[in-house]
Amino acid sequence: MPTLPTHWLSGADETLNLGGTVVEVKHRGGAHTPGDVMVWLPQQRVVFSGDIVYVDRMLGVIPVSHTGRWLASIATLEALQPARIVPGHGEVCDLPQARAQTRDYLQALRTHMKKAVDNGDDIGAAIRSFDAKPWLGLLNAADLHPGNASRTYLELERE
Repeated sequence: MPTLPTHWLSGADETLNLGGTVVEVKHRGGAHTPGDVMVWLPQQRVVFSGDIVYVDRMLGVIPVSHTGRWLASIATLEALQPARIVPGHGEVCDLPQARAQTRDYLQALRTHMKKAVDNGDDIGAAIRSFDAKPWLGLLNAADLHPGNASRTYLELERE
């Protein structure tokens, strides 16, 4: 028989004990969406990352995403040194795969777009000049990357 919830999460980090299993809920201001959280099982060294980690397919930067907070959330996940990550999209993975397919893309995108904004480069030129080759093998990359680049450029213009 399922157990119904009896506790609301406050939005801050919380540690729960569920039948002897320690569950840590961590929120760093979001990632793909402002409410993205990760659930860490320290005894098992498994993290359920939600949409903080995407593997096997291109992540999506949407209008409510914030790539800076997304990278901060990934840094929190990295500090846990999980043995396994259950991503929001894709197969269960390890930290090197999460870094390569999520963190490295976001870092490269932010670095490139920050330079373009600082130089006053046209958004279209900035998008076209980004080298997305390392991530084009991910599912939906060709379709999602231009929008990701555009929204990241606009985000950095506001910072």
